Amino acid sequence: MFAPWCPTCARRTLLGPRRVEAVEPGPTGPRVVLRCFCETLLVWSAAAEAPPAPAPAVDPVAGRPWSEDGTPGHAAAVRGW
Repeated sequence: MFAPWCPTCARRTLLGPRRVEAVEPGPTGPRVVLRCFCETLLVWSAAAEAPPAPAPAVDPVAGRPWSEDGTPGHAAAVRGW
């Protein structure tokens, strides 16, 4: 079973072995070409997914650095409420 992202359906789709069109060698390991239910061809790779993006160093709401304990920089002002 494979669960690749389909850009046409705009979601991950669970696809079984009947949806496999081809298996090919890729630069980082085998690649599987699958056909989604919407007929879009998708490529699944055995390569590891990209790591998640690091957390921002600045609180996007207050525009101040995050505090030592991981709370937003404006937490001291909110605690009085």
